[in-house]
Amino acid sequence: MHLGDDQLVKEIISGSKSSLDVLVNRYYELIYSYSMRQVNDYHLACDLTQEVFVKMMMNINKYRVGTDSFKYWLLKIALNHIRDYFRSEKNRKSTAFDNMEYLSNNDINNDNMINMLEIHEKSKEVKKAIYSLKEQEKEIVILKYYNDMTIKEISGITGNNESTIKSRLYRALEKLRRHLKGGDIIEKRSNGKR
Repeated sequence: MHLGDDQLVKEIISGSKSSLDVLVNRYYELIYSYSMRQVNDYHLACDLTQEVFVKMMMNINKYRVGTDSFKYWLLKIALNHIRDYFRSEKNRKSTAFDNMEYLSNNDINNDNMINMLEIHEKSKEVKKAIYSLKEQEKEIVILKYYNDMTIKEISGITGNNESTIKSRLYRALEKLRRHLKGGDIIEKRSNGKR
């Protein structure tokens, strides 16, 4: 019998170790993938993933069954934990905002960007481009395109309003496009055959 997340949480709160194992196994790959895309280091991603699940257990009583989805709640813990990790890194390079203008909805074709990311998913260039983004932009791109979250969901997880999320996303996509020289690829794809 396949138990839902909320039922598993109730059982965990009641002391069920087997329910905890099921929930961790269900979401381990999601949290590991999210962490890996953030830090690009296998061992660090494993450590961060373990730490996220420890935080989950420490805060399981705060999860409100029946409100947000458990996946949403857990991703919020992961995002905040990784933010804390980056804040604590003294030697981390800080990237200054470049003076980019805010882009309108029409400036970026999201379908084309998704196609380009899927085509080049495993390429080193895409990884390099994503890691070159500012931390907040990288978070949004990963949540949107790798975790398939809506702007509203990303807003809830990050604590930023939707218009801020949209402008950061558009700025990030434009940076990715430039970094990957994808403008040409996107133009050819949208003007040529699909």
